[in-house]
Amino acid sequence: MICLVSHDAGGAELLSSWATNKRGRFLYNIKGPALRIFKRKFKNFKNSNKKIIKKKTNIFITGTSKKSTHELSFIKYAKKKKIKSISIIDHWVNYKERFYRNNQKILPDEIWVTDKIALNLAKKIFSIKVTLKKNYYLMDFIKSFNDLAKKKDKTNKIILYLTTNTNNKKRDLAKLNYFFKKTKFYIDKKIQVVVKIHPSENISKYNSLIKKFKFVKFVKNYDLIKLLIKCKYVIGYNSMAMYLASKVKKRIFHANNNLKKNILPIKINKFDKIFEN
Repeated sequence: MICLVSHDAGGAELLSSWATNKRGRFLYNIKGPALRIFKRKFKNFKNSNKKIIKKKTNIFITGTSKKSTHELSFIKYAKKKKIKSISIIDHWVNYKERFYRNNQKILPDEIWVTDKIALNLAKKIFSIKVTLKKNYYLMDFIKSFNDLAKKKDKTNKIILYLTTNTNNKKRDLAKLNYFFKKTKFYIDKKIQVVVKIHPSENISKYNSLIKKFKFVKFVKNYDLIKLLIKCKYVIGYNSMAMYLASKVKKRIFHANNNLKKNILPIKINKFDKIFEN
C-alpha cells in the first residue's frame, strides 16, 4: 500500500488533493499543520497504526517541510528498508534545503512537481527522477471558488493581506507596517482590511500589530476561498496563496513594492498601484 506522509501545509494540500482524486486506499502518518488539511478533506480521518505502516507499505509519498524532519525520517527509513519513496514539492524556492537536515542530504527515489517551471528547476538541482504531475489541488481550488462564487455576492468588500513565514520576524512585521501606513485610504473607502496568517505561523507573532491597528481583522484558520470571494485586492510576499488568488483572477500586489524579489510565476503589481484605482 501507499503511505502518505506530511507535515507542512503546502505539501499537504497537494498530497491530499492527489489522494482524493485517486480515490484509493492509503495509509497515513500526518502531523503538524498538515493534519488539519487532511481532516478537512477526508471524512473521519485518522492516522494509521505504525506497525501496520511498517508491515504493509510498499511506497511512501511525502510532502516537504521547511524545518520539520517528519518527512525526511520516513525517506530515511524507506532507504534503509529498500522501499520506494517519492516527495512532492509545492513551491519554487528552497529545493535543496527541503532535503537537508544537520548537513545530511536525504533524497527520495523520485520527486514530483506540478508545473513546468518547477520541473525545470528541479531537474537542474537534482540528479534523481523528476516527474510532472497534475496539480489536483489547483484544479479543486478553482472549481470550489467558481462554485461558491455563483452563490455569493461578490462585492469586493475586503483588502486581503497574506503573510509569509520567512523566519525573519522583524522583516515580516516591517512589511505589514508599510502596508498599514496607507490605512487612511481603506478607512475612507470603507473597505475592511483582513490579514490572513500563514498556516506555519503563530498568530501571536503579530500581537504588537493586532493591538496597534484595531480596525484590521487578523485571521488564521479561515477558508481562503471565502476570503477571496469578498476580496478586491491581494497583497503579499511570495506566498502560495497569492499564486492561488491569481488563478481565480484576483489582482496581486507585492508587499514591499520590490518586484525584483518576486519568485512567483504570475503577474504581480507594485503595491502603490492600488492607490491609482
